Amino acid sequence: MTTRKQLSREQINIKREVEYIVRRAAERDARVVTLGPLVFFSTETGDAWLLDPSDHLALCLARDGDPRPVNITESEGTFAIGWEMTYQISDDQFIVADQSSQSRTIIGYPVREIAHAIQRPQEFKRGDRPEVARQIEQLVDTGYDLLLGPHRQTTAACDKWLEAWDLVKRLARSELRTVDALDRAYFQGRPFVANWATELMFELHNAGIDDPIYHEHRWRYVQEFLARFSSEDADTQVEFNRGQGEALWALGRRAEAEAVYASLIEQFPDKGWAYIGWSDHYWQWGAPDPKEYDRAEALLQQALARPRLEDRADVLERLCSLYAEWEQKDKLAEAVAQLEQAAKKG
Repeated sequence: MTTRKQLSREQINIKREVEYIVRRAAERDARVVTLGPLVFFSTETGDAWLLDPSDHLALCLARDGDPRPVNITESEGTFAIGWEMTYQISDDQFIVADQSSQSRTIIGYPVREIAHAIQRPQEFKRGDRPEVARQIEQLVDTGYDLLLGPHRQTTAACDKWLEAWDLVKRLARSELRTVDALDRAYFQGRPFVANWATELMFELHNAGIDDPIYHEHRWRYVQEFLARFSSEDADTQVEFNRGQGEALWALGRRAEAEAVYASLIEQFPDKGWAYIGWSDHYWQWGAPDPKEYDRAEALLQQALARPRLEDRADVLERLCSLYAEWEQKDKLAEAVAQLEQAAKKG
């Protein structure tokens, strides 16, 4: 079944959103994104879908992290999608049926977030927000075009996105202490800044590989982000502070980077990825010569000593990789046994 509908000129870029949500699925990152009347979502299991809530239509974009072929065309002011299924949501179940009426029930999708996105008002009066919000969207769109074009232009994209960030700071009033609050105020409630802000943090690292000035930009960006959005959740704070530590380490400012990680662990002592991020620097990313395996080991063991440690399996996996490269066979065997035990506990 193929349907053709209209979007505003500013909204049209469905293929870009498809590419984005498929990338998130490949990373096992659960996200829900709206674009005009459409809803896109990815799951921690590597699936990605496109929904049309008005007609209960569904199109699978990725399965188990692998993209699927889809039939989507865009032209001036319209888009056409070859839908393959219909869907419904019942409690925690996502139920799809193909054209032969064979149905499949899926458990474990972020159905609450999907339902919330579906219930949001689909129409938005652009005159209800300042011109600067539209300028941000245009700059972000240009950046995505530069990243996703035939010749990936990372530094040029980051330049556009840093311009957009300067405008975001103008919108970020003191009472808007999370990016979700900013998105609700100016971007239809869809996670526009929430998604893009994280991508900017990562792309600045990629740009820094070619030009170290972007490591400096990344460090300053993270500081500004955390200062303006001081009520972000713990996972976001860990992710962005790791970005700050990585930037400082890449700039050769090791003592400052270590201070960032030490503060992060003090604030979130049960977040496994805070320890992983710090320990990686001693034997993987920007490691000294010779590598300091013992310091990396000490940090990972410090994490494992926490009874309520989150991401314990991830820490153990990193410790196994460390021991394998370090050729510590006895310690590797012990870490593998601990990992297997953690896997059994789930």
